[in-house]
Amino acid sequence: VEALAPLLESRELPKVMHDCREDSAALYHQHGVRLREVFDTQAAKLVLDRLASRPPRQASIQELLRDQLGKEEPPDFAQVKDRMAEDAELWARRPLPAALMRYALYGVDGLLPLR
Repeated sequence: VEALAPLLESRELPKVMHDCREDSAALYHQHGVRLREVFDTQAAKLVLDRLASRPPRQASIQELLRDQLGKEEPPDFAQVKDRMAEDAELWARRPLPAALMRYALYGVDGLLPLR
C-alpha cells in the first residue's frame, strides 16, 4: 500500500471505483491513505436515479455492467459467490484461484467504460 499511496492520494490521477466507502475507510484507518479524485460508479448511479426521479437503489457492479454495457456475468460466477458467502477467508488465501482472479477482473475491466 505504501508504494501506491502517492497514486491513490493524487488529485491529478483519476480513479474509478465501485462503492469505494469500505475501501476508502480501510485505506485511511489502516494505512493513513486518503483517496482523492475518485469517480464512484455506485454514487453516480444514485445521482442519475435521483435526476430521473427514480427511487434510489444501490446497484451492484454486476448490475451496472449488465444494464449500462450489456456485459453478462459468466455462468461460473454463481459458484464463486456461493464460496464467498460460505468462506470469509476466501480472498485472504494466496495464491488466489483462477476463478477468483476472473471474478475480480470482470468488475475491474468494466469500471473505466462506466465512467
